Amino acid sequence: MASRWSEFRTECEDAYKAFLAGRPEQIRHHNLIRDGDIELDFIFGLLGLGAPAPGSTALDVGCGGGYVSHCLHRRGYEVTGVDISEAAIAVARQQFPDTHYVVADAAQPSAWCPDGFDLIYIREFHPFTRIDDFEVQIGILNDYVRLLRSGGWVVLGHARRGACLDYARLWKYCAEQRLPAVGPQFMFLNKHLGVPSRYRVTTTALSMLSAAVARVSGRSWIEFLGIGSGR
Repeated sequence: MASRWSEFRTECEDAYKAFLAGRPEQIRHHNLIRDGDIELDFIFGLLGLGAPAPGSTALDVGCGGGYVSHCLHRRGYEVTGVDISEAAIAVARQQFPDTHYVVADAAQPSAWCPDGFDLIYIREFHPFTRIDDFEVQIGILNDYVRLLRSGGWVVLGHARRGACLDYARLWKYCAEQRLPAVGPQFMFLNKHLGVPSRYRVTTTALSMLSAAVARVSGRSWIEFLGIGSGR
């Protein structure tokens, strides 16, 4: 599993370096580069979040080229984007200089990250994807939950392909720890049908349908789960 992650990281690094060298086409395979506002609308509706209050802060974990950090900034958050790749952060600073970026190991937030975030966004981030070590994943997730302000949310998003964080097991853990959890929900049909996620019953039905289609077709779409601060 470590070798698979190493290969993926090398591919990402090469794509960011190609972008910096004037060849941007490869980056789309390793980053969300469009529909960021649609995705955030879905998440905000799911969690019942309105516009951020002045001074609200967000952390974009595994920010890559900085696109989602930029989308969060446009919504009014004071945003910090973090990635272990120096080349990724160089791309982010070049494309979206309105956000604060940090080169650091996001799997060890206590080593570099201050607390006090209203929203922590963790999308397709190793080791929540590409490994199935639940104890390691829970340890990292707890580190991020501790960084939340009262009423804050950690948002997890990944597609279930290969080894990844087990959402069913995570939901049970949150219930045992009395942490509020919303989801997991697929965004796919809400996005293509234009249905706002604030319609919870409809969103749940569409998510179940998406899951059924994914099983039959062998497709994998991103699925979101929100975990609250519990205080």
